[in-house]
Amino acid sequence: MFFSETPGFTDVVTYSIPLKDGFKPKRLSAYRVPDRLKPDVDQQMQEMLDNGIIRPSQSPMTSPLVCVLKGKGGCNGIRLAIDYRYVNRFTDGDAYPLPDTWSVFQRVGNSKYISLADCKAGYWQLPVREEDKWLTAFVCDAGLFELNRALFGLKGSGNSFVRALSNILRPIREFTDSFVDDIAVHSDEWNEHLKDIDHFLNINKYARITLSLKKCKWAQSQLKFCGQIFGSGKRFADREKIKVVDEI
Repeated sequence: MFFSETPGFTDVVTYSIPLKDGFKPKRLSAYRVPDRLKPDVDQQMQEMLDNGIIRPSQSPMTSPLVCVLKGKGGCNGIRLAIDYRYVNRFTDGDAYPLPDTWSVFQRVGNSKYISLADCKAGYWQLPVREEDKWLTAFVCDAGLFELNRALFGLKGSGNSFVRALSNILRPIREFTDSFVDDIAVHSDEWNEHLKDIDHFLNINKYARITLSLKKCKWAQSQLKFCGQIFGSGKRFADREKIKVVDEI
């Protein structure tokens, strides 16, 4: 399956949590969730359980769940996050390099045709090492749970996801590049671009990474990426980002 609003699952890389000396489990208290947000929290928690993202836990380590408002005053709903500051403090870092936007612009920006694919909930598509799942446990009104999949906010999870995508895209690196969970396919000829997209989708399908179709953009001469417009040898700031300055 190429496209799905349910995160896929790839075992190309397994996320692990290497601990430093001196770590002791702590039962951190749950943060209060406002009553108006609880229905949304309960719904998202159930979806995570149904999709195997989380499971009930009996861990001696608990971190608190955090509700992050999306949009002004939460008009676009909420995003669930977990305060892993204590666990992260005792986690060894991962030195795998994260991509920088300048390098992506340099490699992709001169192409005449660019397609941009978005991995659906990218980090959730990576497994957590079984021995480390207890360290991911979090507490909320619904009880105690732990992660089966990696999550943004865990130290090194971003590095693990970038490593996974690098491994997946290595055979087609000539015409693909990635920035965290966004993947660009770039070509100079129309027929070549169609073939490159097909090759990319098949590689992705084999790796069992799913893409969010509504966030993908296909065969553009220029497109918006990391706050800038680029493609066909040009690059300039996104007008929406500098609108406030213009109005001043």
